[in-house]
Amino acid sequence: MLSTTLTVIVPVLFVLPLGYFAWRAKALDAEQVTRINELTLDFALPASLFVGIASIPRTQLGQDASFIVAVLFDLVGVYLIALVIGTRILRLPTSAAALFALGASFPVVRFFGPVVLGGLFGAKLALAIASSAIIANLVLVPMTVVVLEVASRARHSHPKASQMAAAAGSSTVAFALPGSESARAAMRTVVPQSLFQAARQPYVWAPIIA
Repeated sequence: MLSTTLTVIVPVLFVLPLGYFAWRAKALDAEQVTRINELTLDFALPASLFVGIASIPRTQLGQDASFIVAVLFDLVGVYLIALVIGTRILRLPTSAAALFALGASFPVVRFFGPVVLGGLFGAKLALAIASSAIIANLVLVPMTVVVLEVASRARHSHPKASQMAAAAGSSTVAFALPGSESARAAMRTVVPQSLFQAARQPYVWAPIIA
């Protein structure tokens, strides 16, 4: 247990200060950082996920379906809990609560996954990263986009009511019920666009193809 913990923590404690000192020394400008991110997310990570998923035996991959389902329920559960906390406890507007929930639940496995999860999952590292990234981009992001779109349409449809709700410190979610016309319109137009944009990401379609 101790060795596994050290395997996870030590690389992180090395990489984070290294990045901090690189920023302080201005070793990389904004354009170079952008290029590194593009190289990582568009080429290196998708290739790693493809090879990792393709190397898992088909029988074992079928047995790991329960793990993927668990990741789905965990991420969606954290999102919904954070959304309730944002709207009911923190009294945030619906749009702000949706972004708060996305920030709380969206995994950063694309950047820290190989370092943090490698000591925990071993050979199943690619499956852990791929399932988290796919679920986040194909489920959490569309959910957030729908909530933002519904809240926006509700504000435009009920401007006075939205102003009163904001003045009272409450959310506008009450004016955008799932059965409302604004919600149905958002589902018809926003969800397909969001899914299309998410599916275009290399780290999403590469492990699916694998």
